[in-house]
Amino acid sequence: MGARRGRGADIIHSQPTLNFVAGFLGRSALARWSRVLRRAQVPRSPCRCLRPARSQPLLCSSSLQRVSVSSAARRLPEPESLSYAEYLRLCEEARRHDVLYYKDHPAPEIADEEYDWLVAFIVEAERLHPEWQLSSESPSLRVGGAQPGARFPQAPHLRPLLSLNNTYQWSEVESQAVRISRLATAEHDGEEYSGSVAPFCVEPKIDGVALSLVYEDRQVARAVTRGDGSIGDVVTANVLEGNITGIPRQLSRRADIPQLLEVRGEVFMPLEVFSRLNRERSTAGLPLLSNPRNAAAGALKLLNAKAVGERQLAFVAYDAWPFVLAKSQFELLSVLGDLGFAVPVFARRCSSVAELRRAVNEFVSQRAQLPYQADGVVLKLDAIVAREALGATAKAPRGAFAYKLPAANAVTTVSAIRIQVSRSGVLTPVADLAPVQIGGVTIAHATLHNFGEVQRLRVCPGDVVALERSGDVIPKITKVVSSASGNARDAVLEPPVACPACGARTARRDEDGIAVYCPNFATCPPQVLGRLVHFASKNAMDINGLGVRTCAQLLDAGLARCPSDVYDLRTGDIVGKVDGFAARRAENLLHSIEASRRQPLDRVIRALGIPGVGQTHAATLARIAGSMSGLLDLSESLRQNPRRYPELGEKSAALIAAFLGRDEVRQEIRALMAKGVQPRYRTEPKDSTRQHPLSGQRIAFTGTLSSMSRGEAEHAARTCGAVVRSAITKKLSFVVVGDAAGAKKTKAAELGVRTVSEEEFLALLGLS
Repeated sequence: MGARRGRGADIIHSQPTLNFVAGFLGRSALARWSRVLRRAQVPRSPCRCLRPARSQPLLCSSSLQRVSVSSAARRLPEPESLSYAEYLRLCEEARRHDVLYYKDHPAPEIADEEYDWLVAFIVEAERLHPEWQLSSESPSLRVGGAQPGARFPQAPHLRPLLSLNNTYQWSEVESQAVRISRLATAEHDGEEYSGSVAPFCVEPKIDGVALSLVYEDRQVARAVTRGDGSIGDVVTANVLEGNITGIPRQLSRRADIPQLLEVRGEVFMPLEVFSRLNRERSTAGLPLLSNPRNAAAGALKLLNAKAVGERQLAFVAYDAWPFVLAKSQFELLSVLGDLGFAVPVFARRCSSVAELRRAVNEFVSQRAQLPYQADGVVLKLDAIVAREALGATAKAPRGAFAYKLPAANAVTTVSAIRIQVSRSGVLTPVADLAPVQIGGVTIAHATLHNFGEVQRLRVCPGDVVALERSGDVIPKITKVVSSASGNARDAVLEPPVACPACGARTARRDEDGIAVYCPNFATCPPQVLGRLVHFASKNAMDINGLGVRTCAQLLDAGLARCPSDVYDLRTGDIVGKVDGFAARRAENLLHSIEASRRQPLDRVIRALGIPGVGQTHAATLARIAGSMSGLLDLSESLRQNPRRYPELGEKSAALIAAFLGRDEVRQEIRALMAKGVQPRYRTEPKDSTRQHPLSGQRIAFTGTLSSMSRGEAEHAARTCGAVVRSAITKKLSFVVVGDAAGAKKTKAAELGVRTVSEEEFLALLGLS
């Protein structure tokens, strides 16, 4: 509950991709692109981020300037039309806002609601382009929290302190609850629940700071912030000397309290205290506190522990480990209250979808009376053992999720309809709108998804339209309220016959016939730039110093029109032609480029930007191909039989075959090989006599592994060719059993399915 709440938005405006590039390069570079702009008939005015109004705050990192979201310049490209370069820039911006939000003295430049929009936008782009999802870049794979700092000692968490997945539509609440209930049923020997869903506990989603309290022999031993989810800052002195209410220093002598007990909850500043402190600060002429959450976060990290007490912070507990105090979440809250902890003032146990709806409606009616900020509810599978048995992803538990309150609506006018070009070449119509406030956020554009949607809505410039922030995140036009030209709809935008970025003749995707795209793979600027940035990115070739801005300048100067060109760069090519590069910095870049020649095969494959190929598929392709030359041979093999490698999936195999079969791609692979990029897979798995022992095995996991998380173990197994299942059936090859194994272990024994220990599993992976 204490993590920054999931999804959000701000930053880059959504003019055509070339204007986006110009926004990074500055006004001088825009002139150098003028020929392309004229040919494509793209508006020549530079991005607004080049000329912000005097009153508008800049959201800057380094020298890049962007206008605040609330400044009527929210112009994000739509997820469908986002280029990879733009995606990376959004990820960088999300990380920057995370640092601002989670640092010792928070100074966020955007509201939580706007940040939520940004992350949801990134998540939607990753759903459309799964190959983009890079664990070190994407906020969807990072636990929300600050990196442990240098001002406080650090300590590891007894178990990962994760974030929560967010849901924004009531229909998603129902489907999530049903899905989790079914998973819980499978985990517990087919037990059926009497209601439409398993029992859930509904609690407020408090906007505070997550805190872990560790008790040893019933005494507070340490208090640790979330940090990165694995390690946090130790703030024990601030918690104890700051007299944070709701935290008992010593627990009662109940027989069921273990020697080591961790209690988790949320530190917050009560709304009444926040208002009073700001009145006092205003009278004294001091800067006002920005919001209760930031005030709490800053107070918790004060170096003077006694000064924490002046902020009058409070704590609400919602979790405890080991799971011995209670069998259900609802019961646990009662037990924690008996032990002296403050617990949520609102909690309901629900055993049906109807009861869930009533509980949420009740929460909405009571929210204004809560002593803290809360923007939604958390729904947890009530049975604690069943919930924990479902495990977690790298970011969030599978047995709990948050529901944020429904969308807001508004009416506004369409000022223009323009076309964006994505990295993959897809053309997407976007409506520019008269800026309108929805839920405290200024909306200035909305996606029209595709040209079929434009025809369905019959929307034209000048029309008055109904606008919805779908799930309080993505703006969407739902209907035309009043047309500017009556029934004369000749002005409805038709799919362009030429790409607005390069002028190439457009085509339609075979699979749906709706998506219009630019087939100019080789020279369309947004596509070329996207491939170059992706190639150099951290989880690909990891070329330090070759970011979006530098790539764009190299492309503009004609120094790098494809990834292999970077291996021809010399110091003299860079100095004087790329802004900000003196000889020393150019040499560092060239050193990083040289080091990238030694990257392993899976990273090189990932760097090629093959559609649908992320970290997992890249590792699988490396195992199958064995070398760069093997990758060239793989195209024909997959084309003839896309089912040959079931671990890839038939659809992905077809996309991979088509991409690797392109002349431009094959030339690029050969060019990389000629320039010294010739990695080989270390175990040469193309030899069928050396097939991995896990290949083709059907396996499941139960219990906790000490060497890795459940998600990491499943990923490692899949990479080696195994098929991972969640349910225990006779068809399984074996079950990997960790500590505190549950009902799955018993069921495996009943069905006669072999079990292996963690050590045996590591041996099969070749890690022991």
